[in-house]
Amino acid sequence: MWGDSHLAAGFFTEELARRLGPVDTLALPRLRPAGFGHAGGRGLVRRSCVTGPWRRESAHASAAAAQQPGPGLVSLVSQGPGAELAWDLRDAGGEPRHRSVQLLYTPAAGPVTLELGLDGGPAQTVVLEGGTAAAAVLELVSTGGALSVLRLRVREGLLRLQGLGLGLGPALAGEAPDRPEPLQLDLFGYPGATVAGWANASGTAHAAWFSARRYDLVVLAYGTNEANDPGFRVDAYREQLRRAVEQLRERFPQARCLLIAPGDRGVRVPRKRSHARVDLLRHARLHAQVATVQQDVARDAGCATWNAQAAMGGPGSAYGWVRQQPPWMAGDLIHFTPAGYRELARRLALDAGWLPR
Repeated sequence: MWGDSHLAAGFFTEELARRLGPVDTLALPRLRPAGFGHAGGRGLVRRSCVTGPWRRESAHASAAAAQQPGPGLVSLVSQGPGAELAWDLRDAGGEPRHRSVQLLYTPAAGPVTLELGLDGGPAQTVVLEGGTAAAAVLELVSTGGALSVLRLRVREGLLRLQGLGLGLGPALAGEAPDRPEPLQLDLFGYPGATVAGWANASGTAHAAWFSARRYDLVVLAYGTNEANDPGFRVDAYREQLRRAVEQLRERFPQARCLLIAPGDRGVRVPRKRSHARVDLLRHARLHAQVATVQQDVARDAGCATWNAQAAMGGPGSAYGWVRQQPPWMAGDLIHFTPAGYRELARRLALDAGWLPR
C-alpha cells in the first residue's frame, strides 16, 4: 500500500490487517521505507532516531529521488560525515523478533564508509562500493538471538538510504509446516506525498526493488494533497494519475490494483467569523472530483476503487465525524483520529466483502 499521511500513521492498515486475521500472522520480512523520523509516520520499527546532516527526498517533489527511487518513493540522503541513525527493532511490546535486517540503498558514485553497531556491541566498519546499480542491499544476520538495536554512522561518502527490510524472528520460526501462509502487508505511506511520485519515478529503478516480490494486491491511496494544491486542475490530475497507474500496472502486472480516494475534508472556521461567509464544502467538492477521476482512470486500467468520502457519508460528513464520541475526525478536519482510521478500515473491509454485513 502506497499513500500519504493517512497511511503513514499506520492506524488504518493495522486495523485492516486485524480485520483480515490475527496480527501475529503478518509475515516477515517486511519493508520499511526511508521516511525515518518524519512527524506523523509510524512503521515497523519501535523507534528511530535521526541525527546529523541528513536530507529527505521524495519522488513526488524531488527529481533526484524520482531518478533513484526507493521502494517507498522516498530517500534519506546523508549530507556529510557524522550523519547517524539508530533503530529500535523490537515490536511494540519490547520483544525482539528479527534475526536479520537489510539496509536498502542506492550505490553512490564512490565508496561509502559506515560504522555499524548491533545491540550495544562494538562498531564495525563497512565499506559500500560505488556503482551504477539501481538497488543494493547490505544484510546483517544475527548468529544468536533476535536483534534489538541497530546504529549506523556515515564516516565517509554520501549514503542514499532507501529503507529497511526486516527478517524473520525466533517468535515465528519453527512453525508447523501445515500452517497457512501468513498475510504480508508492506506499507509505504509518507506525509505530504502525492501520486506524482509514481508518475515521476524511474520505472526501471523502482522495479529493481521488487524483482523478488510478487504482490497479490497493490493499493494507491492518494488525493488529499493533490486537492489541496491551489493550482489543482482536474485534467492535469487525470493525466498524472493515468501515468502513475500505467507505472503500477507495468511494475506489478500479476497483481490486482485498488485506488482509494480520500475521505471528506471540512473547513475550520475561526470563532469570530460567521459561518455564512465560509464555503464549508470547498474541499469536500474537490475530494469528490478526485474520486470521480480515480474511478475513470481505474476503470480504464482494470483496477478497483474505493471512495472513502462516500463511505463516510458523502461531502460534508467530516463535520459529523468530528462530533462523534469519541471523535472520528481530527480537529484539523483533514486527518482522522486513530478511532476514525479504524472505522474507515472497517468500512473498507465491509465494502470489499472481507467481512460479513
